[in-house]
Amino acid sequence: MNRVPGYCWAALLFITVVISSSHAGEVDDLNAQVSELTREGRYPEASAVAQTAADKARKIHGEESTAYARAISWQAYLLQARGKPDQAEPLFEKSLGIYQRILPPGHPDIATSINNLGFSYQNSDRLIEAEKMYKHALDMREKAVPVSELAIAESLNNLAQCYKRQERIDEAYPLHARALAIRRKLLKADDPLIAQSLTNLGSTLELQERFADAEPYYREALAIRRKSQASDHPDIAGALNKLAEILFKRGRYQEAETVFRDVIEQRYRTQAAGHIDIATSLTARAENLIELKQFGEAKMALRNALAIQQMGLPPLHPSIARSQAGLGRVAGLEGDNAQALALLRVAAVSQAARGRSDPLARQHFAAFVGAAYNVVAKSPSQSPNAAPSPLVNQALEMAQRSGLSETAATVTRMAARFSSQDSALREIMREREEIDAEASRRELALSAILALPVEDRPTTVAAERQSLAELSERRTKIDAELRIKFPDYANLVSPEPLSLEQVRALLSPGEVLVYYFCGTDGVYLWAVTQQASQWRRLTPDIATISASVSQLRETLDLSTLTSQGTKPKLFNIALSHQLYDWLLGPVEGLLDGKTQLIVVPSGPMTSLPFQTLVKTTSGIKQPGLAELAVYRDVDWLMNHTAISVMPAMSSLQALRATARRPESTKPMIGFGNPIFEANTKPPEAPRPAPPATHPVAATVLPPAAAAPNRPLAYASFWRGPAADVDALRAALQPLPETEAELRFVADKLHASVDDIRLGAAATEAAVKSLDLTKYRVVYFATHGLVAGEMKGLGEPALALSLPSSPSDMDDGLLTASEVSQLKLNADWVILSACNTADAKAAGAEALSGLAKSFFHAGARAMLVSHWRVGSQATTRMTTNVFDIMARQPNVGRAEALRQAMRSFLADKSDPWNAYPTFWAPFAVVGEGGL
Repeated sequence: MNRVPGYCWAALLFITVVISSSHAGEVDDLNAQVSELTREGRYPEASAVAQTAADKARKIHGEESTAYARAISWQAYLLQARGKPDQAEPLFEKSLGIYQRILPPGHPDIATSINNLGFSYQNSDRLIEAEKMYKHALDMREKAVPVSELAIAESLNNLAQCYKRQERIDEAYPLHARALAIRRKLLKADDPLIAQSLTNLGSTLELQERFADAEPYYREALAIRRKSQASDHPDIAGALNKLAEILFKRGRYQEAETVFRDVIEQRYRTQAAGHIDIATSLTARAENLIELKQFGEAKMALRNALAIQQMGLPPLHPSIARSQAGLGRVAGLEGDNAQALALLRVAAVSQAARGRSDPLARQHFAAFVGAAYNVVAKSPSQSPNAAPSPLVNQALEMAQRSGLSETAATVTRMAARFSSQDSALREIMREREEIDAEASRRELALSAILALPVEDRPTTVAAERQSLAELSERRTKIDAELRIKFPDYANLVSPEPLSLEQVRALLSPGEVLVYYFCGTDGVYLWAVTQQASQWRRLTPDIATISASVSQLRETLDLSTLTSQGTKPKLFNIALSHQLYDWLLGPVEGLLDGKTQLIVVPSGPMTSLPFQTLVKTTSGIKQPGLAELAVYRDVDWLMNHTAISVMPAMSSLQALRATARRPESTKPMIGFGNPIFEANTKPPEAPRPAPPATHPVAATVLPPAAAAPNRPLAYASFWRGPAADVDALRAALQPLPETEAELRFVADKLHASVDDIRLGAAATEAAVKSLDLTKYRVVYFATHGLVAGEMKGLGEPALALSLPSSPSDMDDGLLTASEVSQLKLNADWVILSACNTADAKAAGAEALSGLAKSFFHAGARAMLVSHWRVGSQATTRMTTNVFDIMARQPNVGRAEALRQAMRSFLADKSDPWNAYPTFWAPFAVVGEGGL
């Protein structure tokens, strides 16, 4: 069972309270004792001395004194350390107030107090407030004279921890690395703060599921703590706990159990019986015991953990849900499905009410789906035409909460803008989204800057901070205005998951929707028509499905085929049929007679082109090169139904809510045949119409010259703040055939030739400066580049004409982030470019950053490609789609693509026309109807 690392303060965070010599005397002596006792982990004794110090400070100096503020800071810290965060926060706030009233602005003690309050907020799951506190403290510490690098390291560490809690791992890692570098430079090799940084870097790797890489960091941290701290220090228990959890995640359950026993024994010996850290370790150990099938001990540990958590934590705290879910899992494994469902429902509902969908919450949602299915499967079968039971709808709700992608959220926000009849609301919603996107970009850039030593940072750091502050201020004002003027805004942008009845109402009689959800114990499928619905758990596990999809996709990659010599492994018809049986066979009855299939994929299904699934098989199962014609007679799924893809079930409602939005005034704008070579003019005369077939020899593999190159890494073409134009010129091949493609489509749509931007006119600057809201179709016929490996710049992009002098406005690459800033009102965006739907790996989101950004900009549907394919085949397919739509005005987008695929496949002029690599790369994503 995959889990999120527990955030144990003792292992991860330490609050620095600076003791000034300005108030020497009895109170300061007591505070010094508190500091020493705390370092030794003797928290009960330290708390007693801290109380004495606070009482004496109040009596001797009064409450408006640094002595008193410092004493209550220690009290607050020790309350946190003893597992009483609710009692600590008011004291942290009171201490900060005193410091701010009596000390000059910028004083180090104010920064420390702000940092402490951020720590308290973080432990209360108030992460946005914690982030603000940490950034404020860091800013003050960097401006202090003299600068304290150790204080800066602490702020970097704490800010990074907050980022991790927000799943902003890329921003956290460089800050942790910088904090470790500072501490290694200034501290002894066995200092506990170095151990803290090592643990934090290990937990960052753990969040990336790099468990083997994380383990050495945890072991080194533990070794340091054992060398430098007393054997019963709580921090050693925390370090042991992290090691035990990583062993668990690596499947080394017996080793983990040995360590967990040591952790629990030390926790009980050194900490108060009701300490939250004890509960954290009990829960973690219980999950390991479950894997060892020691259910009785696991239940005992979970019940003890839950008793502690329910006394010391808020009702919706994720730690409580984690223990409840553990008990539910044990009940299910012991065969008590009803008890399992009850416990998992409590965990899932509490996290839904909490309003966040972090990894732990998503695991609870997924576990509930599995428990609900176990109960439903044992109940009497329900007629497909009957109303779904409340439990089935609850399971569907939790599946949607767990599986919601960022692309789906983007579609919802876009639809909310366009479905609103209030132009003022549309504009303010758009501005709010643009602020979020810009703030995310600047925060990532600022994190990279903060990871540098102060002396090496660019002079722009102050400007970045100022920009973020201004964006935050604008966002606050907009949110206030939305609450006052548009109280229904939240319902627009954050709708509740759809019920099966709502989905039925959205479908037409000829449509069937299939929704896949990858849970913790299997893959689930909901199939819905206007008349009926079915819910099934698929027979194969996710690993089997994933391996089969990967194997099938490999035979569709032309570069893979050409690299295999004269005996390549071609598309496996039998394997495709097996996938059909697994993925659609259980609900085949609902598919019969339906002309439109809407697929909402997840996991490995996101990289599966459903049009290549085979319904029935006979004859040759895996043809050779001499048998390519066999593929023409295969019973492809696309022969029976048009297929479109939705990012999420809620996207169906979102996109159909925009179906009647005000029409754009012009039919099409297109960009193509960009110039990549220096000093080259575009051709003056139109080129011939697209060739009828692609140039592929009939009896051999497609020649390498005719095959597309492997995907290009975007980072390979980036130099400093702009694209490396020289590298792009050398890598990008001209696309002269795209001119004829665009002219052909423009003619079919009765578009003006002035709206076809070719050659030198097909520039990034033109795309950014034109009013694209006028056009119903926005068409890009050019190269698409996939995301590269360079952090912060690894975006997918479209290549346009390369300028002689790159600038922010035009460096030749229209990136995903730049697309998101465009304004569209498009029924359809065509990306007649290679690899524009590529996911990073099986299981990634169904859409690349480009597609997500176009939805944000205002597209209702997109035509994207699953893999790189030759330009001539691309041209032929896309022009055929628009030819069909021109001849059949009432045909939908998905149906037009289906007919174009069938036409390509039926062409006998070249045997390779029947091979799915050439006719099946494209997919309609979004609204596939008219």
